[in-house]
Amino acid sequence: MKKKNLLFVLMMVHAVWVGNAQEVLSHLSVKEQLHARMEQAEARALQMPVPRWCDTEELRAQRRVVIKKCIKTLFYNYLAPVNRIHYEGVMPSVTTFNGLWSWDSWKHAAGLAYVDEKLAKNSIRAIDPRMQAVVNSFQISIFAY
Repeated sequence: MKKKNLLFVLMMVHAVWVGNAQEVLSHLSVKEQLHARMEQAEARALQMPVPRWCDTEELRAQRRVVIKKCIKTLFYNYLAPVNRIHYEGVMPSVTTFNGLWSWDSWKHAAGLAYVDEKLAKNSIRAIDPRMQAVVNSFQISIFAY
């Protein structure tokens, strides 16, 4: 319950900061969907194969903690489409860097490609809708190397 409330508060603060009352109301309907997406992304990340070098119980436990923190950070920094941003994306910070930047969005897309492909693609589209050709050829395998 705490996670849902924190996520909701962050979304509301951001909506008030950059948007208007209508956008605040639109976040109310997105909250539950976003939390479900975050849980799905976390589950996908935890199901990914474990490299041999960290295949001990202690390192698996540390890996779980890191994965959970990374997924939380990405989804707590979620930016719904507002004003001139027509696609969802991920902000570098909800407190100091309100908005989207290309260098951050590309890194966020690389991290999200394995766990939430839709958000990864939309993060690139949010920077420039003309990036549709890149999004169409977007493949998870390009981030594997």
